[in-house]
Amino acid sequence: MIVDIGLSVHNGERAMNRTLVIKDRDGKWYVHPAPSASPLLSEGLKEEKASVLDLNDVYKLEGRRH
Repeated sequence: MIVDIGLSVHNGERAMNRTLVIKDRDGKWYVHPAPSASPLLSEGLKEEKASVLDLNDVYKLEGRRH
């Protein structure tokens, strides 16, 4: 699945980043850190239609800090 991430940047403008997410056998979704590094996974990623759902409205998001 693709997720378009909207970011607010320091000058108040909005930047978009298209991200690949993968649902594993455990039922959890994981973000691929660099989909362009895996051409078989990322082929056509930029040509997909824009996301229409807000991820926060559909899934409970959890973050980890490293």
